[in-house]
Amino acid sequence: MYEIEEVPLVWIELKDETRLAATLWMPSVREDGSEPSNVIFFPEFLPYNRMGWTKIPDNLQYPKLASHGFVGVRVDMRGSGDSEGLYFDEYKRQEQKDCCEVIDWISKQEWSNGSVGMLGMSWGGFNALQVAALQPPALKAIVSVYSSDDRYADDIHYIGGCVMGIGGLAWASKMALWNARPPDPLSVGKRWVEMWKHRLHHSSYPWMNTWLSHQTRDDYWKHASICEDFSQISCPVLLIGGWADLYTNCVFRMAESLTCPLKAIVGPWSHCWPANGVTPGPAIDHVEVMRQWFGCHLKGETNGAMEQPNLRIYMKQVKMPQNLSDMKDWPGEWICEEQWPSTNIVSHLFSLCQKSEKLVRITSTQESRDTTQKTRSIQSDPVCGINGGYNMAGNASDLPTDQSHDDRLSLCWDSYALKHDVSVLGFPEVELELSSDQPQAQIAVRLCDVFPDGSSTLISRGILNLTHREGHGPESVKALEPGKQYTIKIQLDATGHVVQQGNTLRLAVSPSYFPVVWPSPTPTTLNIHYGVLRLP
Repeated sequence: MYEIEEVPLVWIELKDETRLAATLWMPSVREDGSEPSNVIFFPEFLPYNRMGWTKIPDNLQYPKLASHGFVGVRVDMRGSGDSEGLYFDEYKRQEQKDCCEVIDWISKQEWSNGSVGMLGMSWGGFNALQVAALQPPALKAIVSVYSSDDRYADDIHYIGGCVMGIGGLAWASKMALWNARPPDPLSVGKRWVEMWKHRLHHSSYPWMNTWLSHQTRDDYWKHASICEDFSQISCPVLLIGGWADLYTNCVFRMAESLTCPLKAIVGPWSHCWPANGVTPGPAIDHVEVMRQWFGCHLKGETNGAMEQPNLRIYMKQVKMPQNLSDMKDWPGEWICEEQWPSTNIVSHLFSLCQKSEKLVRITSTQESRDTTQKTRSIQSDPVCGINGGYNMAGNASDLPTDQSHDDRLSLCWDSYALKHDVSVLGFPEVELELSSDQPQAQIAVRLCDVFPDGSSTLISRGILNLTHREGHGPESVKALEPGKQYTIKIQLDATGHVVQQGNTLRLAVSPSYFPVVWPSPTPTTLNIHYGVLRLP
């Protein structure tokens, strides 16, 4: 173990002479008095001001990593914190270029052995993936926590082509506030007023305006979405996701599509580091997991990091919805898979029986065809979705609550009471034949776990702007013809959930889901003519 020296301010000068402010945590001497050797650096590159609220999580993990011979470099991005310059939006090319320069700078310092890793959660997890795709020579491994491979389909802006409600607007407002903060006079001296005014005058454009001007998956969103070419990432990648977080789908897509050495962990967590105190738990020591990962790939240690299962997944077991707000640990168990999609998963089909309003188990989609089935209709209700939760807040109290209110405002199909426990792992999928009375409409589909007392827990959900039924690209968006029947497929969010014996499965369909997404421009009635649920 090493003693630790924290260096509060180091200036990193870029090629265009802009200086970025950084804090370093460095191993100084071993407990036996010897000097450190084989020192490895890893940067975290964020716009949140390293001297502000991120000091709390920084101080929980960087000193521990430094005590094992790593050096942490926490960098204020250009135009944020104490750094010079301006920044104008998320994940700009300049941001990634700057980060590559920081990695190169680190690799060339006299105390560096030339190997650099990169870590980050949320924004830092995003740019770790994006920079890895650029393949800077010194970058040898990354850890990406709660991040996305697809900026349009799985981020804070759009869900299924619908404008995200509380998420996007809240995030844009928060970033407007953070962008307005001044640099620290203790770091930049008397220049702080001049730097502050420069930021306020030149980088205060509302980000929401930009996001709303790109409502389809155009080049704006394709930039920095690594799903455009997964093969660009070659260094080892450790992914961490949480079932109560926004970005869990991406872990499974990347586990399927990345060809680099990869491990993934999906726990019950919300949008915060999965260490002690996280809710919902149980927690893991993610710092120790990162230490092993970087030790293996940056130091060449044989420490078992690559002998771990490729996917470690927490299967949630049910808990009564009224207990979610004060939940510490979500009951469940860890399972392991060696590949994704897993060969251990067998899909089951359920027909949406219109007459009985039941989910009926079938063996093929042909069994569900019944020309005598009636059509069921539902009109949009402005408060359907009020119990949808907010999965970016990082607290158990922000999880979706009892769904029975939203269920009453939806079309529902219930299974018969289960005769044994049923495990659901992966992406449920629903195929529907439907029609709309409006040219623009949306649909929300929820899979719920219903208890004998009628309370309902959300398992998974999927949302689709029906004008995006053929895709999210600008050329794919087409208005509906009122009254015409369309066949659509909706992939619900990935889930790992055990429905216990005696409970029932419920599929709920509604033409609105506010405030999770903004509503359609006019009230809508959807007619459901046929449907099948595919359950993994």
